[in-house]
Amino acid sequence: MTGDDEARKRDLENAIQNEFAGQYEVQRAKPGVFLGIVCIASVVTLWVGASELIQFIFDDVNFDKPMFLTMYANALFCIYLLGFLFLPSWQAELRRSYTMLFPPAPYPRAGRMSTGGALSDGDDDNGDGDWETD
Repeated sequence: MTGDDEARKRDLENAIQNEFAGQYEVQRAKPGVFLGIVCIASVVTLWVGASELIQFIFDDVNFDKPMFLTMYANALFCIYLLGFLFLPSWQAELRRSYTMLFPPAPYPRAGRMSTGGALSDGDDDNGDGDWETD
Protein backbone atom coordinates (compact mmCIF):
# COMPACT_ATOMS: atom_id res chain seq x y z
CA MET A 1 0.00 0.00 0.00
CA THR A 2 1.26 3.41 -0.80
CA GLY A 3 1.24 6.33 1.60
CA ASP A 4 -1.69 7.88 -0.28
CA ASP A 5 -3.79 4.69 0.12
CA GLU A 6 -2.99 4.49 3.81
CA ALA A 7 -3.97 8.13 4.29
CA ARG A 8 -7.31 7.57 2.50
CA LYS A 9 -7.96 4.45 4.56
CA ARG A 10 -7.18 6.32 7.79
CA ASP A 11 -9.40 9.24 6.73
CA LEU A 12 -12.24 6.83 5.92
CA GLU A 13 -11.93 5.10 9.29
CA ASN A 14 -11.89 8.48 11.08
CA ALA A 15 -14.94 9.63 9.10
CA ILE A 16 -16.83 6.45 10.00
CA GLN A 17 -15.91 6.80 13.67
CA ASN A 18 -16.97 10.45 13.72
CA GLU A 19 -20.19 9.78 11.81
CA PHE A 20 -21.40 7.00 14.07
CA ALA A 21 -19.81 8.13 17.33
CA GLY A 22 -22.09 7.35 20.26
CA GLN A 23 -24.82 5.76 18.18
CA TYR A 24 -23.68 2.16 18.39
CA GLU A 25 -22.13 1.91 21.81
CA VAL A 26 -22.09 -1.50 23.37
CA GLN A 27 -24.01 -1.37 26.62
CA ARG A 28 -24.10 -3.89 29.39
CA ALA A 29 -27.20 -6.05 29.30
CA LYS A 30 -29.40 -6.22 32.36
CA PRO A 31 -28.83 -9.36 34.46
CA GLY A 32 -32.23 -10.80 33.60
CA VAL A 33 -31.60 -10.60 29.86
CA PHE A 34 -28.99 -13.36 29.90
CA LEU A 35 -31.20 -15.58 32.04
CA GLY A 36 -34.13 -14.93 29.69
CA ILE A 37 -32.07 -15.92 26.65
CA VAL A 38 -30.95 -19.09 28.43
CA CYS A 39 -34.59 -19.92 29.26
CA ILE A 40 -35.71 -19.36 25.66
CA ALA A 41 -32.86 -21.49 24.33
CA SER A 42 -33.67 -24.29 26.76
CA VAL A 43 -37.37 -24.24 25.82
CA VAL A 44 -36.51 -24.40 22.12
CA THR A 45 -34.10 -27.27 22.78
CA LEU A 46 -36.70 -29.16 24.80
CA TRP A 47 -39.40 -28.66 22.13
CA VAL A 48 -37.17 -29.80 19.32
CA GLY A 49 -35.90 -32.74 21.36
CA ALA A 50 -39.43 -33.75 22.32
CA SER A 51 -40.67 -33.61 18.74
CA GLU A 52 -37.68 -35.66 17.55
CA LEU A 53 -38.29 -38.21 20.33
CA ILE A 54 -41.98 -38.49 19.42
CA GLN A 55 -41.07 -38.94 15.76
CA PHE A 56 -38.55 -41.63 16.72
CA ILE A 57 -41.12 -43.43 18.88
CA PHE A 58 -43.74 -43.42 16.11
CA ASP A 59 -41.45 -44.35 13.22
CA ASP A 60 -38.65 -46.52 14.56
CA VAL A 61 -40.17 -48.14 17.64
CA ASN A 62 -43.64 -48.54 16.02
CA PHE A 63 -45.44 -47.43 19.16
CA ASP A 64 -48.72 -46.27 17.59
CA LYS A 65 -50.51 -44.97 20.64
CA PRO A 66 -50.71 -41.17 20.26
CA MET A 67 -53.24 -40.76 23.08
CA PHE A 68 -50.85 -42.41 25.54
CA LEU A 69 -48.00 -40.11 24.49
CA THR A 70 -50.24 -37.05 24.80
CA MET A 71 -51.44 -38.04 28.26
CA TYR A 72 -47.91 -38.87 29.39
CA ALA A 73 -46.56 -35.51 28.19
CA ASN A 74 -49.39 -33.63 29.91
CA ALA A 75 -48.90 -35.61 33.11
CA LEU A 76 -45.26 -34.50 33.19
CA PHE A 77 -46.56 -30.92 33.40
CA CYS A 78 -47.52 -31.69 37.01
CA ILE A 79 -43.81 -31.74 37.87
CA TYR A 80 -43.64 -28.08 36.89
CA LEU A 81 -46.63 -27.26 39.08
CA LEU A 82 -44.85 -28.66 42.15
CA GLY A 83 -42.72 -25.52 42.11
CA PHE A 84 -45.78 -23.46 43.04
CA LEU A 85 -46.42 -25.69 46.04
CA PHE A 86 -42.91 -25.79 47.48
CA LEU A 87 -41.02 -22.67 46.32
CA PRO A 88 -42.01 -19.42 48.09
CA SER A 89 -40.47 -17.28 45.32
CA TRP A 90 -42.77 -18.92 42.73
CA GLN A 91 -45.76 -18.36 45.02
CA ALA A 92 -44.87 -14.68 45.47
CA GLU A 93 -44.51 -14.22 41.71
CA LEU A 94 -47.89 -15.87 41.17
CA ARG A 95 -49.51 -13.53 43.70
CA ARG A 96 -47.85 -10.51 42.09
CA SER A 97 -49.06 -11.56 38.63
CA TYR A 98 -52.56 -12.14 39.95
CA THR A 99 -52.79 -8.69 41.53
CA MET A 100 -51.52 -7.12 38.29
CA LEU A 101 -54.21 -8.90 36.27
CA PHE A 102 -56.99 -8.45 38.83
CA PRO A 103 -56.29 -5.35 40.93
CA PRO A 104 -58.47 -4.86 44.00
CA ALA A 105 -61.38 -2.49 43.45
CA PRO A 106 -60.64 0.95 44.93
CA TYR A 107 -64.32 1.49 45.78
CA PRO A 108 -67.38 -0.72 46.35
CA ARG A 109 -69.03 -2.12 43.27
CA ALA A 110 -72.07 -0.31 41.90
CA GLY A 111 -75.38 -1.89 42.70
CA ARG A 112 -78.06 -1.80 45.32
CA MET A 113 -77.58 0.20 48.48
CA SER A 114 -77.67 -1.74 51.70
CA THR A 115 -80.17 0.50 53.48
CA GLY A 116 -83.88 0.71 52.95
CA GLY A 117 -84.01 -1.14 49.64
CA ALA A 118 -83.42 2.05 47.64
CA LEU A 119 -82.13 1.65 44.14
CA SER A 120 -78.68 3.02 43.51
CA ASP A 121 -77.94 2.30 39.89
CA GLY A 122 -81.02 3.77 38.22
CA ASP A 123 -82.56 0.46 37.18
CA ASP A 124 -85.83 -0.85 38.42
CA ASP A 125 -85.77 -3.80 40.74
CA ASN A 126 -87.03 -6.60 38.52
CA GLY A 127 -86.99 -5.17 35.00
CA ASP A 128 -90.76 -4.70 34.68
CA GLY A 129 -90.62 -0.91 34.40
CA ASP A 130 -92.18 -0.46 37.84
CA TRP A 131 -89.98 1.87 39.94
CA GLU A 132 -91.05 0.67 43.33
CA THR A 133 -88.61 -0.01 46.15
CA ASP A 134 -88.71 -3.20 48.24
